[in-house]
Amino acid sequence: MSTERTRGMASNAAITAVTQVASMTIGAAIAFVILLRFGKNRETDGLFAAYGIYGIVVVIAQTFRTTIVARLVEGGSLFAALDRYLGAITVIFLGAGFPLVLLGDPLAHLVIGHLGSTATHTARIALLVLWLAAGLQLVSALLAAALAVREEFAVPGGAYVTGGVVSIAGLLGFAPLLGIQAVPLGLCLGGAVTAGVMSTRLARLGYRPSLAGLVPDGRSVSRAGLLLWAAVGAVSGQVAYVVTIGFAARLGTGAPTLYTYANFVFILFMAGIAGSMTIVLAPRIAETWDRRPESLRGPMLEVFRAGLMMVLPVVAVVAIAGPVVARIALSPRDSRTVVDVLLMLSGGLVAGIAVPVPQIAIYTEGRYGTLAALSAAGVVLQFALCAAVLGIHSLVALAAASLVTGVVLGVVTLVVVLGHGTAPVLGMLGRELLLVGVVAAVAFVPAGAIGFAGGPVVRPFAALAGLAAFVALAPRVLPRHWELAQRALRPLSERMGRIRPAAA
Repeated sequence: MSTERTRGMASNAAITAVTQVASMTIGAAIAFVILLRFGKNRETDGLFAAYGIYGIVVVIAQTFRTTIVARLVEGGSLFAALDRYLGAITVIFLGAGFPLVLLGDPLAHLVIGHLGSTATHTARIALLVLWLAAGLQLVSALLAAALAVREEFAVPGGAYVTGGVVSIAGLLGFAPLLGIQAVPLGLCLGGAVTAGVMSTRLARLGYRPSLAGLVPDGRSVSRAGLLLWAAVGAVSGQVAYVVTIGFAARLGTGAPTLYTYANFVFILFMAGIAGSMTIVLAPRIAETWDRRPESLRGPMLEVFRAGLMMVLPVVAVVAIAGPVVARIALSPRDSRTVVDVLLMLSGGLVAGIAVPVPQIAIYTEGRYGTLAALSAAGVVLQFALCAAVLGIHSLVALAAASLVTGVVLGVVTLVVVLGHGTAPVLGMLGRELLLVGVVAAVAFVPAGAIGFAGGPVVRPFAALAGLAAFVALAPRVLPRHWELAQRALRPLSERMGRIRPAAA
């Protein structure tokens, strides 16, 4: 692998992590605004079903920022390559119109039909508008990759933040007139701003798009196929989420909405923690991995240790203070449900910090067929588990199905990459989980006991006290773990500090 290509991959890993965190934070903020403005009803259920389907295209777009950089640096001209891949983006956009537009009505009935015509009508209309938003996400991801090749990192991050702010403003501004459909319109407006900011920057760098490049041809279809094939491994989680929403709809009105709120927070945690891990591990693997599975154990251990130092305090704080915070916008019963679902899903954070190194190893070796097989197996397993627990009539049971799917796929990923070395690695990770878990328990269990005894007013303060105790205890008991966590967070915080909303 050439030095130029390696540097491109490492730089792109950094911008991917930063923009993912920014995007997920904005997404969580949008979900909170929807909660405050529209509450929990059949319209929100329909909206979030459509949003989940739209999210599949968004996930595909996000993979471009990792998979397309090497292709953009091939050849003599970045701008010529950008024109070629704009044609491929056009093919993917038109292809997405088939399920989102032409099959929007039957798809809405399949996922959310059990909740009646209000939910399905909301989903169908939202899918039409979200198709346009999806196209803007595809373009934005390509432009972000092009800017990453030019080592332009702050502009894409600022563009995504600005677009998110515009989305929220559009949602609030159009809600009195359009109701729940103000949400997809706001996402369209935000996506247009995001793409516009990056297009402006590229224009200042000398880029002038070729209209001929936007017209798909046979080569555009081929490039689109390669991009989609490379993205297959990343979309399984989103497809599994849509499957879960479909089963949640069978539990009654409001269930898909509550599950989505919990899932938004979970994804935010996953992006923040796994994203910061990516900044540390991507350059290392791209530059130094000798293709021997056993040489991955060191990076895996470091990533897992650093991740645990972030995951366990987050889960503990949610367990203690989450129900009280959720009551700001939800009833006591709904707030308890959302937090219970979030806590169940949060078990997947442990798997999430165990597999980044093996996953990047699979990408590095170009084993996209393996990723596709794992993705398909994950979706099938999620469907089977959701069907099995549906009779329990519980959102927490559906979240448990998602957790089991994530853990199983994580273990299988380790087996695929490490082979016979999987069992020792699992033992190593288990010991680390137990060690950090004991330290977290010493810090948070007394604080939690005080919080639960003191009631809702005391619990947020108890959570903060537990966090303070963990911060004070961990560097002394686990100095190496603490150092690794700081090393992981430092580059992320530095890059986030450079991101500012783009000027209008």
